[in-house]
Amino acid sequence: MFSKLSTLSQFLSISTLCAMFCNASLASEPPIVEPSPLGDIKNRRDAAIVIGNENYYRLPQAVYAYNDASAMHAFMQNTRRVSSYRMTYIQNGKQEELNKALSKYYRRTSRKGTLWIYFAGHGYTDNNGNRYLLPIDADPNDLKSKGIELNSIFEQTSQKGNRVVLIVDAGFGTVGRDGLPITDFKENTPYGIANNDPDQVLWLSDSTTQHSPIYIQAQHSIFTYLLLGGIKGWADGELTGTADGTVSMGELQQFVQDKMHQLGQPNQSTVFEHPDVTDWPIHSSPELENIPTDAKFEEMSIAIRMRNFANQSEAIKAEAQKVWNDVMYDVQKGGTQGEEALQRFVERFADSSIEMKWMVHIPEVLKAQRMLRDYENLGNIVAFDPKICEDLPALEPDAMMGELSPEVIACLEAQLRLERLQSKKSHLSTLLINNDLNKKNWDSWEIRVRNHLKNIDRSQPDMTFSFAIFLHNKGSEYFKEALYWTDYTFETRNQWPEGQDYMTKSNKLYQLRAQLALEIWMQAEKAYTKERTAELDQITQEARGLAKDLSREWLDYARQAELPTNDAFNMCLSASPDPEFCKE
Repeated sequence: MFSKLSTLSQFLSISTLCAMFCNASLASEPPIVEPSPLGDIKNRRDAAIVIGNENYYRLPQAVYAYNDASAMHAFMQNTRRVSSYRMTYIQNGKQEELNKALSKYYRRTSRKGTLWIYFAGHGYTDNNGNRYLLPIDADPNDLKSKGIELNSIFEQTSQKGNRVVLIVDAGFGTVGRDGLPITDFKENTPYGIANNDPDQVLWLSDSTTQHSPIYIQAQHSIFTYLLLGGIKGWADGELTGTADGTVSMGELQQFVQDKMHQLGQPNQSTVFEHPDVTDWPIHSSPELENIPTDAKFEEMSIAIRMRNFANQSEAIKAEAQKVWNDVMYDVQKGGTQGEEALQRFVERFADSSIEMKWMVHIPEVLKAQRMLRDYENLGNIVAFDPKICEDLPALEPDAMMGELSPEVIACLEAQLRLERLQSKKSHLSTLLINNDLNKKNWDSWEIRVRNHLKNIDRSQPDMTFSFAIFLHNKGSEYFKEALYWTDYTFETRNQWPEGQDYMTKSNKLYQLRAQLALEIWMQAEKAYTKERTAELDQITQEARGLAKDLSREWLDYARQAELPTNDAFNMCLSASPDPEFCKE
């Protein structure tokens, strides 16, 4: 359950494992995945049902189900910006309560919206392979009778053309989140998942009968912990290796599956490979959080493995102590009854062991998988001779004319993927960027520039400035990202040659920053007018303060450089509640 060495499952005695790990620390602080990031746009189409079933009446506890559901509720509220009218959060839901929520919030989903359903708790698979979510009043003698079958959820909630995303953090075998049995029923094999309708997305923490393991140090399940981290930005670029400031559903699902394995878990979380799902943006921001290093994930894997081993070891010892007390009661009676009790105890616990199974992380496997995905997209495969892009300076004239051939582009892209030297990577990337720029291939140019600035080099003020202008012209949803890149331009503009050109460029930079801040403030005012909440009021006040400060900065620079000040002065007046603020 925790580790895998090639394909070998090892049965290790408690004493052996203790000898292996006793000098290592059980405490390794995982990166924080809460709070969820704030989305920019209020969501007026989606609805959400979030369920955390932790304290079952007649089944073992589903450990950390509350924490997982609470964090996912915050994601729906903060990141997806689902309104409170269209969302419910249920702790310890009974069958009747869950069915009512499905009916009610399905009706509150827009025809073009998405109904999000998240469930953390216990699951069950019947003899026919059907999966069920278990409410807290589930009958341990007849789990199916109170269970809610997954297909029936989609049938009930997909009748008016809306999308349904059902995220299930639960096992469908006979073991709970803590690795201990929840039932003595025989384990049934669940049916395969079709994943053929992009409007019905089923995302399981495991598609087989593996349980959903917990991450004690993070106080979440590993599945939901990774999901939350992926949303913050860790999943950006998971499919291609190139971050673009947007976490898509495909990236998020692939990230969770890949990192479950990297943390040593054999779970096969589901991935819905359909373009309408894979390319669906879940969260965008110019300030997505960088993914933790492989070394950090290795450290996390070891800590999870050791803590879970310790927990199972203690569970076996506790069980043995309980049985031992009963044995001593029989021994005190004397006669053969005590002897037989001792014999049974020895037979049961003498060879106590824990089955340890964990995945070994091979970084090259992930690279190979990414390359295979490129091969699957045959339109991107171009045969080339590696020698045609060895002389980079010789390719610069063609790049400046937008005339690099498909073979040369493929060769440069291949070198860029494999190159380790940062200066060489920057040269390769710049050639491709210049080729797209002069060819006016704007879609490709945008992708390449964003990758260059986020992953290779952001020290060139002309590139960050031109990208900020491009994003400003692209539309309001890109204003914050454009302002983000003007900050970098501001920090590196000392590279521009001194003189009139420097002043002209700097003045345009100040103007763009002030204009962006003003437009972001106007967006916030518009949102606040529609829905007067304390949260939106705070966002509006902060946006106005930034617009006031940046417009004044532009005005000050224009005055100092003896450039025209009328536009800067008028912008300052529009952003400041006090006209005196803009006077000299």
